[in-house]
Amino acid sequence: DGFTVCELIRKQSQIPIIMLTAKDEETDKNFEEVKYSVTNGSMARFYLWQLAVKEMLQSPMLGMGPAGFQIKYRTYPHNILLECLSDFGLIAGILFMAACVALVALIIKYSISCRKYFHLIIILSGYAVYAMLSGTLYSCEALFFTFAIIIWQLTNRFVGKQGHSWKKRSQ
Repeated sequence: DGFTVCELIRKQSQIPIIMLTAKDEETDKNFEEVKYSVTNGSMARFYLWQLAVKEMLQSPMLGMGPAGFQIKYRTYPHNILLECLSDFGLIAGILFMAACVALVALIIKYSISCRKYFHLIIILSGYAVYAMLSGTLYSCEALFFTFAIIIWQLTNRFVGKQGHSWKKRSQ
């Protein structure tokens, strides 16, 4: 096991050793249960979603902690909202949903006022479907893409209020 290996290394060297372990009987049981369900059924995502809801209900205010679902089950729930709820609880889940709704409203507002933003609705709609069926909160391209749009829009607003553009600044 890992401790025996560390003892053998320590006998011959003083090199610092960092050992991370999370293996225990409960984790192994959870993993085997999820592995059986995911590999032996067409309803695997529904099962993972049920597990995420169960974990959120067990710790509704603060959740399991960052990546808690992934650590416990060795997979992710394939739904960024449920992952947010199970990992961070109801408060963070509600804030996350409010931020998503506000972003969608902002993008719709911009696409109505200026048709050149309409393509953003189509792109983000595709990303939203992906994030709700296969995405993980910790590597969600849609989330990163949306943050890039927010930064871009805030930059445009700030520059627009100042009455000059980036090109004028650099000259």
